[in-house]
Amino acid sequence: MKTLMSALRSICVSFVLLSSAKVHASAAVDVSVEPFGQIFPSLELALRQSGEGVDIDGESDSALAISLTAARAGEVFSVTVSALPYLQSSELKTRLQTKNFRYQLFPKLRWDYRRLANIKKRFELPLQVTLVRDGKTVTLQTVATLRATSEAIYGVRYPKAEDDLDLNWIFAGYVNEDSRVVDEVLKLARQTGVVGQFDGYQSHDREQIYAQVFAIWNALQRRGIKYSNLNPKQHTDPRIFSQYVRSVEQSWHGQKANCVDGSVLLASALMKIGIRPVLVVLPRHMLLGFYANADQDEIVYLETTMIGDVSANASKDSLRRSLANFEAAIAEGERQFTENAARFDQPRNYDYQLIDVAKARAAGVQAIYRAPSTASAAAPTKLINATQ
Repeated sequence: MKTLMSALRSICVSFVLLSSAKVHASAAVDVSVEPFGQIFPSLELALRQSGEGVDIDGESDSALAISLTAARAGEVFSVTVSALPYLQSSELKTRLQTKNFRYQLFPKLRWDYRRLANIKKRFELPLQVTLVRDGKTVTLQTVATLRATSEAIYGVRYPKAEDDLDLNWIFAGYVNEDSRVVDEVLKLARQTGVVGQFDGYQSHDREQIYAQVFAIWNALQRRGIKYSNLNPKQHTDPRIFSQYVRSVEQSWHGQKANCVDGSVLLASALMKIGIRPVLVVLPRHMLLGFYANADQDEIVYLETTMIGDVSANASKDSLRRSLANFEAAIAEGERQFTENAARFDQPRNYDYQLIDVAKARAAGVQAIYRAPSTASAAAPTKLINATQ
């Protein structure tokens, strides 16, 4: 039962008729959590929605599914799920119209998003599920594994290859243009004197666009950001692919970043000033791209791990070294992308992805560590891909 696959690949209604064939009526009710009994705060936060629940015609990205067979036509059914203090009481009520059909229902889960954004390590989360069928109440208990918020789930493998999930867009959720750290980054970037102002593409001047990106690059070097290949093992299930990702706050204050962390931090600052970033997913690696012209039809690529190769300060010599390093990082990023360019156009090649952060936002992927929003989030689609 791959409810997450259905919810994330397409707009998924909360009330789904599974089969056109009749089955024998049964009192059995199955409760499942996807993927494979795991709940990832990164997914729940990136796709968080407003509202108290969904009705028969609503949309759902719920990780929990209730599967049951209608005992009679018009059977009244409700389900309530809770796991305090992380999951508030979440209820779905409906009427099962067709006798002997197997239905799958996705109750909208009312998470405490502030708690969910601060899960430091995985633990077992008991879920209480209360079912009411035509006035008769049954309470079930199930347990899910709640993962750390820092764990970015970017793929799920199912027995059938066509059912596999590409979730690389989750990395856009770790971009946080509204973080206070981004304000600190830009304050330091202004102090470099490289640019007079951050105006995104307004100048229509290619050199000004490059200069803004370099000013941020130099600011991160002045901060002392160094490459750190820390990626603690987050999972033991070979069907689930995940990556440890630092928040922009952790990278900034800890002065450490791996390829993903550095790309996410730079992308956050670029989003803030109106320059459109692209996260470039490669096997076990990530580059950062940015649209380098006002028409936003040309992407330049950066190898962000090189940011720690230079220790910068306010001297002119240091600025020259930093600029040379920035240009070398572009050359290396361009080399890696050119070497793999053809692979980005191959269908279902999940190891090679271009994640346009602005398109991800438009598709409903929110910043994971941002305060809860009232905006409704839809499951992202291939429109996120910058090549389209």
